[in-house]
Amino acid sequence: NLKAGKSLYIPKKVRISKPIETPPDTMKPKPIKPSDEAMNVALVMRLNFPVVNPDDTTNDKPIFFEEKENAGTNSSLEFYEGVITGMDSLKGNGIHLNLYSYSIPDDSLDAIKFFSNPELKKMNLIIGDVFSPYIEKVASFAKGNKIPMIYPFSNVSLLDENPYAAMLSPSLNTQFKSMAKFISEHYRFDNILILQ
Repeated sequence: NLKAGKSLYIPKKVRISKPIETPPDTMKPKPIKPSDEAMNVALVMRLNFPVVNPDDTTNDKPIFFEEKENAGTNSSLEFYEGVITGMDSLKGNGIHLNLYSYSIPDDSLDAIKFFSNPELKKMNLIIGDVFSPYIEKVASFAKGNKIPMIYPFSNVSLLDENPYAAMLSPSLNTQFKSMAKFISEHYRFDNILILQ
């Protein structure tokens, strides 16, 4: 029942290309070769525990981990537990690691002494804690001593001219580009709602 002056909308079928399927045999991870050699790994954290006074008999002391200023210490301990779990998994696969845990002091002079510790130079890998205010100095130390360093989150400035630093999480800019590419390839003609 078309009449002159009416508009007719014809939906265009969009062909979405399916991802290329990789043959199952190439998707298997390469087996890990067990080794008797152990690697030294430094875990650099920021731990800020209170000084306990045995003579203090105050009953209404605040609970340490419930105070906002101590949230970083709590998160560092949780991160430490994750590292220990990961090391157990690697040990089950025949990879042996010696973990050295360090807490960087808040005082800047003590922090300078920390980086002069000769034991740090013997590490094969440094894992930097997200809550350390000295993470740039840790990255600089890793670069100066040619020790690979892993930072668990995104901090693009650590990668500037530092081939020894690596991030486990991609930067926000990289995430946005990947998301935009995925949307344009798979949902170009769909309505998309972004919630923040």
